[in-house]
Amino acid sequence: FDYGGIFYQSTGLYFNFMNMGGLIFVLSICLYPYIYITSLHAFKLSSGNYNESAKLLGTSKRQLFFKLTLPLALPAIIAGAWLTFMETLNDFGGASYYGIRTISTEIFRCWQIGPSLTVFLSLCVLLVILISMILIQKSLSKKGYYQASKTKPIVKIKLNGAKGSFAFTICALIFSLCFLIPLSVLLLYSFRSGTTEDFKVLIVRAINSFQIAGIASLLILFFCIVTSYSKIINRFKQSKLSIFFTDFGYATPGSVLAIT
Repeated sequence: FDYGGIFYQSTGLYFNFMNMGGLIFVLSICLYPYIYITSLHAFKLSSGNYNESAKLLGTSKRQLFFKLTLPLALPAIIAGAWLTFMETLNDFGGASYYGIRTISTEIFRCWQIGPSLTVFLSLCVLLVILISMILIQKSLSKKGYYQASKTKPIVKIKLNGAKGSFAFTICALIFSLCFLIPLSVLLLYSFRSGTTEDFKVLIVRAINSFQIAGIASLLILFFCIVTSYSKIINRFKQSKLSIFFTDFGYATPGSVLAIT
């Protein structure tokens, strides 16, 4: 979208994305799967028996969604939103590139100036994360959400005409913004200016990245299986408390972990 970009050269229109709004837009189309995947799984677990009972009592489709289906999926939606919030809090690259001063960028900047201020900011971040985790868990535990173990699947509605076209357009727009357009632009720039040496360097760095990701994933998988299974079969409060604090590994910004 910059002056030298494809969009401006094609249309002559200029949009300034190097601001807070641009960063929010990029993070939104990047992190939406956190909420989408958890919500989709929750909606799939919703029992069709509840829907049929509500319809027999005269509930409209709008009331059925907002008063029954959505509240049952609320824990998954809140969990996805919390992951999105933590991921946004962790972001450094996007905020640094867009020139937006966030907690992550300030921690890195203050570390170069004075370690004492950096430690103070890191403690503030940890305190905010701890309070938010406790409030979310207490709020969800008081609601008493319940999903039936044996459920009748919800009958799918086939959209036709204007409704079907509208749904397809929305899905195609999300797919284009999140994947198709960025991939096409990157491939175009690569073939325009990339050289053989650039591709060789890229392959080496990609191999290093996959090695780090693969080894880290195996370690994380092992510890997650052990801790999650331990939480199910172990009733000791000390065990649950220690597992609760392990969530800080994801919630804590990477810059804070690197410093500590």
